[in-house]
Amino acid sequence: MEGVSAAVFEDFLQFAYTDKPLRGDAFDTRGCDLLRAADKFDFPGLRVACEERLVSALSVENVCELLEVARACG
Repeated sequence: MEGVSAAVFEDFLQFAYTDKPLRGDAFDTRGCDLLRAADKFDFPGLRVACEERLVSALSVENVCELLEVARACG
């Protein structure tokens, strides 16, 4: 998939086949990229799962990054 790292693509496929989003450190590291991929390839189930997880992790430290992702994903 163009514009998506191998790790994010693997996460995307994992969700596509298991319907289970990433957990723990993997999501903390690639969650925003995974949301971008879900938006880019119109995968609403993954998009919602990512959004819920990112919102629950919202903090002063990551608010700017999440705002940028929210704007990019509409």
